[in-house]
Formats: sequence, C-alpha cells, structure tokens
Amino acid sequence: MSILERLHEIKKKIQSLRSSGKFGSLNEMQTRKLLIDPLIASLGYDLDDLEHVCVAWRCEKERGEQKEADYALFLPGKDHPWMIVEAKRLGADVEFDRTIKQALMYAFINQVEWCLVTNGNQVAVYWAYAKGWEDRTLFAPFAIEDLDTPDGITSQQAVEWLGLLKREPKAEKKVAEYFKRVHAKEAVFRELKRMIQGQDSALVRVLSRAVAHKLTLREIREALRDISVVCPGIRSDTELESPSQALSPSYDWTKNDTIVCPGWPANFEETFLGEKRWYPVRINPERKPYVKYIAIYVTSPISAVTHYGEVASIEPCRETDWEYKECPNVYTIKLKGEPIEIGPVKIQPIQSHMYTSLEELLRRSGGKKRGER
Repeated sequence: MSILERLHEIKKKIQSLRSSGKFGSLNEMQTRKLLIDPLIASLGYDLDDLEHVCVAWRCEKERGEQKEADYALFLPGKDHPWMIVEAKRLGADVEFDRTIKQALMYAFINQVEWCLVTNGNQVAVYWAYAKGWEDRTLFAPFAIEDLDTPDGITSQQAVEWLGLLKREPKAEKKVAEYFKRVHAKEAVFRELKRMIQGQDSALVRVLSRAVAHKLTLREIREALRDISVVCPGIRSDTELESPSQALSPSYDWTKNDTIVCPGWPANFEETFLGEKRWYPVRINPERKPYVKYIAIYVTSPISAVTHYGEVASIEPCRETDWEYKECPNVYTIKLKGEPIEIGPVKIQPIQSHMYTSLEELLRRSGGKKRGER
C-alpha cells in the first residue's frame, strides 16, 4: 500500500474514533497497533524483520535500566539505526516537551541522527544533532486528520515529506540535503526580514547601487519601512499583519474571501476595468475555492482601493505577453460582471497581494458603494 493510500486509511480510522467518542480512550499500545505500525509500514519497513525495525531498541553498550526507543529503523545494509520513533497514545501532545527532549537526548547519545515523534495522528521529525532546541524540525509538524482541509496541509505535501523517510540506501543523504536546504532558506529569510524591518544600512547601500542611485537613501529607507509594516515577510502568498492604516486580515480562509492586488493606474484601467480580469496572481491552490472577490490597490498617485469585483473563475495564467506564464500556481482571475466602484479605501502601499474580507473592505469604504447615500 502506498504512503498516500495509507494516510487516507489512517485518516478514516481517526475520524471514526472521533465520531464514536473513542478518540481519547486508546492507550499507547493500541495506538501503535492501529495507527503507528501502518504508518511505519507505508515507508517500506517490515515490522516483522529485525533488519528493518527493532521494537524496544536499546544500544548494545547500554547496561541497567536505560531508556528504550519504541522503534528503531534501519536502512539496507546498516546494523545501526538511522532513526528512532517515539510513540505516544492518540490524543497526547507531540509538541516539543520534556518527553521529546529526552528522546532526542537518547538518540544523540547513541549516535542516531533523527527522531520521529507521533501519536498516530500528529507527525513530527526532529534532528538530534542540533546545537540548540530551535530549528530542529525536518518539516512542519502536521496532523493526518487535517490533511486536505483549511487547517492542514495537502495529502501530496505529506507524501512528499514522509517520502524522505522511506527505507532506501540513500535516505540519510537525501534527508540531510533537504534539511540543509530548507533551513538555509529559512535562515536567509529571517535575516533578510530583520534587515528590511531594521532598514539595515548595508542593505540600503546595496539597494542604492542596485537602483543606480535613482532613489535617495531616505526614499529607500521609507520604502523598506512600508514593506516591513505591511508585509511581515517577503513571501508572496501569506497573511498580513494589520497596521493601523491597512485592511484588517481574517485568518479564517472561509471568511478571508477577498484578495487585494496592487496595480499601476494604466494597467488597472486597461486590464481590470477594460478586460474585466487581472493577472498574474500567485495563489496557493488550496486557497482558490475561498477567493470570492478581487480588489485592486491602485498605486500612486491614487494610492487606494477604488474597485472590486466578484470572481467568475481562477484559471492558470497563459498570457502570451507574460514571460513567466509557465510558473506553477500563477493564475488569471476573471470577473463576473462589471467591477464595482467603492471608497476610496486608503491603505498602506503594498508590494504583493494581501487577503481580507469583503465585509472589512466595505466597512472601510463607509459600508457603501461609491455614489450611494
């Protein structure tokens, strides 16, 4: 059975346990048999083969009442485990608590790099060799019962992550490379965010050279200030913090029904008002069903949201005049009917799109479309 099929099977079991009121009644051994064993088996490990899995593993050099690993996973041709599994009962928390710290310390002492922690529903993988307690996760912890819901990740994402743990000769190398790549990206992201928010002098000088001194240092600093206020990060598809003059975001996707995109006045006139569409827009595919309206923040000299429209369709962008038309998750949004004039709604300048609710947008426009009394 594939990882995807097994995840769907486990999800159904968890849903059944929850609906029957037995979700919190399973002990650890029952959780292992019903949920954790099938999950480990889906990764290519035969639980009946000691060359694949050792239950209640203890390092041979240990003596006395030392801690045992619930499971130890072995790669082909290896006689020392590369990962241990810390099992908890269904419903128990797998956050980074004292139990997990002990499991990681045990793994570190016994030269096992990775530790999978799960209660059969929540899944997390930690690197035992990290110097501090931060940045240990291989990927974002997730819950199997939340797969393919607004609160969770997609099944395909879970398959991609868990696929890193499959019993393959080069698994250690593959996981190490993935871990370094992801954490390098996060480290660079955090540092760049810090520099933007702090209007770092070195960054200002680099930007000054990049724009060939067309902007003054003061103008660059003001631009960085605006970016740091409106966008807590530089990722294009993210929730926005709400500065005093910005639209208040809703973090519930079912309520967060309006995407606000920046646009130059000429493009706004030609494309949004004239062609009744807008592109290119990068949207998380999971979020598409929740986007019901689109509004345009028209840049200087207007610097406000003046129109919105109801979304008729969100289709892959195939515009011939856009050089990145083959990029994934980039769409053209087509309107249903004519754009509706409101406001103007003054907000902080935005560099990328943001999300809010139509209710909030209309509230900021006085609750009326332009021209209404």
